[in-house]
Amino acid sequence: MNDYYEFTISKHFMSAIINNDYSGLDDCEETQLNLFIKYLPVSEGFWSIDDDYTENFATCEIIGLLSDCCIAKYYYHNPSIEKANHD
Repeated sequence: MNDYYEFTISKHFMSAIINNDYSGLDDCEETQLNLFIKYLPVSEGFWSIDDDYTENFATCEIIGLLSDCCIAKYYYHNPSIEKANHD
């Protein structure tokens, strides 16, 4: 069973996060993204963006600056949910 974390992330990071395409990032942004990913609460998971998400001007959790952001969800396996469903 999967659970997820939600993050407010600048749109320009989405290609790197979803498709592993870092070509649109400068060296500093690439470093910041790699650190962000390294320190996620769980290491095995996958990213998703809701089709109906709305963009908003907010603080990006990767770089700490205001930008056009969206909500990205990081899904991961949560064994406690699976156990609860079997009990």
